[in-house]
Amino acid sequence: QTVPSDPVLPGPVARYLGTGLDGLHWQRIAPNVEEARIATTNATFKTCLLRIKKGTAIPMHTHGGTEYTLVLKGAIVDDEKHYLRGDLMLADGMHEHRPVAAGNEECICLAVLDAPLRFTSFFGRLLNPFFSGSFSR
Repeated sequence: QTVPSDPVLPGPVARYLGTGLDGLHWQRIAPNVEEARIATTNATFKTCLLRIKKGTAIPMHTHGGTEYTLVLKGAIVDDEKHYLRGDLMLADGMHEHRPVAAGNEECICLAVLDAPLRFTSFFGRLLNPFFSGSFSR
């Protein structure tokens, strides 16, 4: 089966998904943030694509494990570090942060987590039960 080429997704990811970004099932998980879950055979990890509208900040959070985030389009600013297409951002429980989709376009990232996020702001903590539940299959 030939997979349509996608200017954002690396070839191996597009082949694994069998579609480009437009063919994915995106779900809104926060204002200006959408997620497309990627099914894998490894239940230890949650794997997803995130589409974040430019200028959007993810609420302040830390991690119950490790998060690996690969920027596929756009940019992220996190703790004054700039991550561009092809950059990998690592975060764990020692890292409390509030990443922001920077630049002039939406940000699309491939994220792999081995435990749920833990939101730390007042309003963000209200989301924790929802995100813990969304981690499970």
